[in-house]
Amino acid sequence: MWAKLTGLRASSSRAELAALVIAMIIPKALLIASDSKAVVTKFNDLYKIAKLWHEHTDPDWWPRSNPYKKPWDLQPDGDLWKMVWEDILVRGYDKANMNWVKGHATWQQVREGVTTERDKLANDKADDYA
Repeated sequence: MWAKLTGLRASSSRAELAALVIAMIIPKALLIASDSKAVVTKFNDLYKIAKLWHEHTDPDWWPRSNPYKKPWDLQPDGDLWKMVWEDILVRGYDKANMNWVKGHATWQQVREGVTTERDKLANDKADDYA
């Protein structure tokens, strides 16, 4: 799947985030890996917030504001983060996990234990697709 990525600026983080939005549409439990620490960190923060909200409120409750109190439109890539946030709330906080993987890893780094062979090969394939 490919298309022109809209927005004020194009960046590798925005592309990673767009891929995340697409992945979150898949109606299965997901283990998502990314070499973008910024995307992984914010995603995991949103998941923690969703879990706290779910544990302390009615599960059918839909929050009307985002957890950062700053309008999505004023956040970097807020249009895409809003979609991710809504996906998390609709799917349930326990239906996807996201982990960071070393990008552009070498076989030496695999031997040194910096990354795994599986993560290296998967990240290489993702880079080929990109």
